Amino acid sequence: MKPLSLLTVLMLLWITSYSVLYGQKTDTTTFIKLYSNFYLFEKFRSPLVDYNAGYGAFEFGGFSPAIQWAGKKERKYHELELSVLRFKRSEDEIRILKEKEFSLRYEFGKRRLSKNGGKSYWQRGWSLRGFVYETDAEPLLMSGIPKFEGYYGFSFSYVPRYTLRLNSRFNVEANMVLGLSLSAVHGITDNPALTERQKEQWLFSLDVLDELPLRLGVVYRL
Repeated sequence: MKPLSLLTVLMLLWITSYSVLYGQKTDTTTFIKLYSNFYLFEKFRSPLVDYNAGYGAFEFGGFSPAIQWAGKKERKYHELELSVLRFKRSEDEIRILKEKEFSLRYEFGKRRLSKNGGKSYWQRGWSLRGFVYETDAEPLLMSGIPKFEGYYGFSFSYVPRYTLRLNSRFNVEANMVLGLSLSAVHGITDNPALTERQKEQWLFSLDVLDELPLRLGVVYRL
C-alpha cells in the first residue's frame, strides 16, 4: 500500500473514533465550519516537485471543511479540518500525469469570551497537520522516462482565532496559521542510464512560516 493510501485510511479511522467519542459527551457543543483560504505568499514545496499551487489549490475551489468540539464549561476545544483532498489526471502529447493530495489538520486550544455579552470571543490553539502529495508521470513518447515524486510531512502551528456570533446558530470567524513544517521528498526516476542509487532520492527540509494562510470561515452550531 502506498503512503498516501495508508495515511488516508489511518486518518479516516481516527476521525470516526474521535467523532463517536465526542458525540457522546453532553457537555460538548459541536460546530460545523467551512473555511476560505487566502495564502499570503506561495512557496515551492521542493526542487524535486514541480508544483507551485500551494495548499489552497483544492479541486473544490479553495474551501476546506472542519468540525469543532468545544466544552461548555472548561472552554477547551478540539478541531479537525480536511485541508486538502485532491485527485487529478491530466494528459498532453508528452505524458500522462496523475496527482494525489491529502492533508488533515488537528487542533487543540482554549477560547476566551469577550466583555460584550459573549457576542464574540478569542481562541488560541496549537495544530498538527499531516500532508501527502504524490505524482506519477507516465511518458507517451518512446524517449520519455517514467517519474514518481512524493512529498510527505507534518506542520506544527500556532493558530489565533477571532469569532463573532451572528445569532444562536451562525458565527463568522477569522484566523491565521503560523508555524513550521518538517518534510521529506521522495523522487524516483526510471532512467536506465542511472545507477540504482541515482534513480531514487530522498531530501529532507525544515521550513518556517511555509503556509501563512489567512482563513475566513462560516460556522454553524449544531
